Amino acid sequence: MTRDLFTPATRRTDPDTSHKAARSLEGTAASIRSVVEKLAREAGPAGLIDDDLVLAFPDAPESSFRKRRSELHQEGVLVDSGRRRRNRHGNEEIIWVHRDFAGDIEARPRRQPPAPTPAPRDNAELYVRGKAWAKKLDEFAAQMKAEGRGLFANDLNTAADTMRELTK
Repeated sequence: MTRDLFTPATRRTDPDTSHKAARSLEGTAASIRSVVEKLAREAGPAGLIDDDLVLAFPDAPESSFRKRRSELHQEGVLVDSGRRRRNRHGNEEIIWVHRDFAGDIEARPRRQPPAPTPAPRDNAELYVRGKAWAKKLDEFAAQMKAEGRGLFANDLNTAADTMRELTK
């Protein structure tokens, strides 16, 4: 099924009001789309993020220009540069560049993958630490019992027993 990319998308099952709204926006979608492409060209190799579009369309719902940007990406007009930039809220966003400025994207510096997670500690070390914590919990329980805080002492003893059970 093909559809005119200048026409806002509606599903066959959408209510008639959605179809009427889509028809009323046909020209608007095309104009927003052309402005998004123009902004991408003007941004040059530096590219733009969706937050730049928010600032360019302060009175339009975000979904309008994000949809047009998505359409341009699907057609290959806008390309993921492989770079990211933080938006006004501190979240990273894809930097989109117009295909005229994409060049050899593979040659551009890519975002580094996260550092590998350190290997878990040796189980023997964890058992030793667990037994030491069980001993400390017993000491705290004895102190609480001496202070007349028997309920708390019982909870500490239960925690110590659990720790010992885990370190068997």
